[in-house]
Amino acid sequence: QIPPDDTVVPRRPSPKDPDRRIEPLAGPDANGDPGTDAPPISAIGAFPNPFNPATEIRFACRPGAAVAVSIHDVAGREIRRIDGRAGGGGRGSVRWDGRNRAGSVVAAGVYTALLQVDGRPVARAKLVLIR
Repeated sequence: QIPPDDTVVPRRPSPKDPDRRIEPLAGPDANGDPGTDAPPISAIGAFPNPFNPATEIRFACRPGAAVAVSIHDVAGREIRRIDGRAGGGGRGSVRWDGRNRAGSVVAAGVYTALLQVDGRPVARAKLVLIR
């Protein structure tokens, strides 16, 4: 399940890519204190977006972290999960081919990519699949 929207701290999109929206779900408090259980701020984005037939989902987080990118439909159902690991610089990417976990092609539409670091959801991005 995707965390409720009230846990999202919106970030302004990059002027270079106004359609990309990066939404960290956790990070330092207003005083900059990360607390004892808050993960480092992470980011996720996709290129190309909109896409057909595949997109590269790029992420940045703690170096060497175990990561998973789960793809959710508009109803919030997880349709695919792609496991990976962040590289030494904390960056990595996974490729989504527009298929669900059974290998079937999914319908055109809006999907959400949710980045999980060490089992905790930390960021999400909107994906648009066109056919």
